[in-house]
Amino acid sequence: MTRSADPVKIDRLFVRAAMVTALAATPALAQAPKVMKVQRIEVIGNHRVPTADIDNAMTVHVGDKVTKADLVANENAVVGVYQHANVGASLKQRLTIQPSGAVTVAYLITEQAAPAPQGPAVLRVDRVTVEGNSKVSTQEIDGVITLHPGDVVDEAKVSANMQAILALYKKKNIGVQIAPSATYPQPNHAVVDYKITEGASD
Repeated sequence: MTRSADPVKIDRLFVRAAMVTALAATPALAQAPKVMKVQRIEVIGNHRVPTADIDNAMTVHVGDKVTKADLVANENAVVGVYQHANVGASLKQRLTIQPSGAVTVAYLITEQAAPAPQGPAVLRVDRVTVEGNSKVSTQEIDGVITLHPGDVVDEAKVSANMQAILALYKKKNIGVQIAPSATYPQPNHAVVDYKITEGASD
């Protein structure tokens, strides 16, 4: 029987989550000769993991004589780079084997998209409290406060509400000092308190 001079192409496909470690055996690799000489190595499709990192991790290099076990180990090394970087990807190892035993090894990589950046945490009001007032009723103060449970809160809003309370006291010709503070009963939730020290009426 005359042996074909065409190269033999063998694909090995593995889908990898970022932290999966097991590699399944692929029957197609059994078609490869026992010993091959690496003619070329290609890495295609990597964007989130630098080619230099992949090259540095490889255990097989151009010019090496390799066995099927060596190619599996090299593939494991590439997968390991992605695991270490915590980047999910699908990896296909393609072998193009010449009749002479020379082999071109190509790694075709499809990376998972990078997660969308998270914005700053939103702080929401659970409750607004007022203490220390006696000359102005809590009901009147609540009437000028615009922060309510469930609202998004920041320093500017806390300050604006303090100014509204000051304006109410000024309208009544009552001196006042206000000390706003906040406590955080759980992440991203705040209780805003306005501690009032009233002065004499004008």
